[in-house]
Amino acid sequence: MKDGNYLLFDSMGFTFGVKTSSVKAVLNPTKLTTLPNSKDFVLGLMNLRGEAVLIYDLARMLKIGSIIDLQSAKTILIEGGEAGDFAIAVETVKKVFSPQKFKKGVLPAGILSSNLIKGVIETTKESIVLLDNLEKGKGLENLHSLNLFHVFQPFIFSTGHQARNLREFLHQLEIIPNEDFDYHFNEKTNHFSPWLKNILNEEKLANSIKIATDRQQIIIKIQRRLCTKMC
Repeated sequence: MKDGNYLLFDSMGFTFGVKTSSVKAVLNPTKLTTLPNSKDFVLGLMNLRGEAVLIYDLARMLKIGSIIDLQSAKTILIEGGEAGDFAIAVETVKKVFSPQKFKKGVLPAGILSSNLIKGVIETTKESIVLLDNLEKGKGLENLHSLNLFHVFQPFIFSTGHQARNLREFLHQLEIIPNEDFDYHFNEKTNHFSPWLKNILNEEKLANSIKIATDRQQIIIKIQRRLCTKMC
């Protein structure tokens, strides 16, 4: 087991660690869009600067309990590779830890062996369960990849191209042929607003697009929305 820096956090009375190189941010919970028929450890989708990010309940993933008060929890944004970033909900975030002297430990009583767990280290103060999210074929990243097929709903254009966030959606709107745009948006049909509202949690933007009259108006509305998040 190689040394490295780990972000430590608690869940259900246990201390866990994940490589800091995989952590993009620690966030306070925001309004979530729940996903019907998803697995019990999928809390929902969070809108993060125009991107829909899946949030998982780590405790339920490891079958050690569940996050009861999401409002007081923390969410750790993880680099998810080709599948896109995702987040795990935990009770408290503690510190960055750089193990110098430690010994390999055993899983604490109450935690079952899982391919999400890389190992356990023992320090003079505590046992730390290290989560695996990088090794190909297993771990958090792979589990996230598999779940996207079940719970994530990209917008699929009639051209066959897909959009998973506002930036990708805007790009496709700018380049799709007129006949494809007209298929999705015309006097009788509006495929855009339900996806923006229900998947990206962009209700205000979705409602404003309902009264748009052409492609350019929709593009401008989305550009302005992206600017409010990132400019």
